[in-house]
Amino acid sequence: MLNIINSAYKQSFFKELREKIEEQIINIQIESNHLENLGANINKIVISLCDKYKSKLEIEENNEKYWQMPPNPKILIIGEEHHLKKNDIVGIAKSLNIDKDKIDLILDYNRIVNINFASLECSGVYSDIIFGANPHSTKDKGDFSSITEKIKQNQQNYPKLHLLRTNNSANELKLTKTSLKEALLNTRLYKDNIDSNS
Repeated sequence: MLNIINSAYKQSFFKELREKIEEQIINIQIESNHLENLGANINKIVISLCDKYKSKLEIEENNEKYWQMPPNPKILIIGEEHHLKKNDIVGIAKSLNIDKDKIDLILDYNRIVNINFASLECSGVYSDIIFGANPHSTKDKGDFSSITEKIKQNQQNYPKLHLLRTNNSANELKLTKTSLKEALLNTRLYKDNIDSNS
């Protein structure tokens, strides 16, 4: 019954989000300066709808709250590429029957520091975010020490967070074959695939 209720609210959330974004696009045709504010306005819409639907769309797994699974979920993997190459990541995912089209990779330092992390809040795309090494000086971290700390403290509004750490005394964030495989096995997307095929 809970899944049916959540599904109904999820459909309402994405339907209302689509309608409001379409309204913004129509306004572009009316006001020539509206395009400059499109990104900011859409971000405000998402935050507003998050607040409206939050209690109905967040779900609890193992005493942890996460944002609802999107209709066609993907996994976002963020980490500097010199620790693990793209082909290695795709190969590990493939070994777990996770299609490469279900994974988005951001492995370049300059791209990482310019990610619009605010767009991940109440994500309609990602079920999970996997972090390896990443710079502290990223956008949208607010008053938090890092964007990973912000997501961790507000997990109910974000895709499930996975931090890949080394097993040595440094305990630093780092993409390795072992840690990535363990993280993928614990992603909501992987577990959902297993449940769907069982």
